[in-house]
Amino acid sequence: MAIGLVDTLFCLFRPVAVVWSPHLPHLSERFMTTNALSQPLRVVLLLFSLLLCLSIAAAGYLALAQAPYTLYVDGEMVQVSGSYESVEAVLAAAAVELHPEDRVSPPLSATPSAEKAIQVARARRVTLRTEEGAQTLWTHQPTLGALFAEEQISAGPADQIYAD
Repeated sequence: MAIGLVDTLFCLFRPVAVVWSPHLPHLSERFMTTNALSQPLRVVLLLFSLLLCLSIAAAGYLALAQAPYTLYVDGEMVQVSGSYESVEAVLAAAAVELHPEDRVSPPLSATPSAEKAIQVARARRVTLRTEEGAQTLWTHQPTLGALFAEEQISAGPADQIYAD
């Protein structure tokens, strides 16, 4: 006679159930006599059940933890797998170094999501040389005119402008 799932679970946990309720044996007397499993078999089934539950839990964790994160750094796609607490940790795992002027979306402190790509727009370095000396600026502006407007720089009629 095949033992069903309920029978197996009852046989596995029968010693515990009997301790908890002394009235349980008369409710299901057939489990105590004909279908009772031997102690070694009960231990093997219990260990197998625990191993199966742990395997399912581990597989679920790995499926969630190993989701690839997609990063776009200056338009170039990079993927990183792992489990990270913040966008900053994902960028560190991808060996992406940031300058304070770089723009990151979502914010560095945000929790990363495998469904939403992380965008990194790097600021470009511009060296401005004037009579006062050289000055390095970081910008996202596409033109020198937009950079000058952003930094509120005005060029005089005798000034010379060189772009790197």
